[in-house]
Amino acid sequence: ALAKAVTALGYDIEPRKDGLFEIVQVPKDVVAAMSQRRAAVVEKVESWGSDSRRDRDRAALTTRQSKQRSS
Repeated sequence: ALAKAVTALGYDIEPRKDGLFEIVQVPKDVVAAMSQRRAAVVEKVESWGSDSRRDRDRAALTTRQSKQRSS
């Protein structure tokens, strides 16, 4: 269902071995950066010994790097 919706929006998809898919138009470096981000969140939640939605949201905030302000 999601793959059909993505292609209906005009994106190309590429199947992966795990049954999921990648959107061809998303650069590989962006996918890699998001995968590293997800790993950091999962690691933080596991260190707390929990896996609730609230803890995942909290972990996403606590593991995020602060934004750099340009002058």
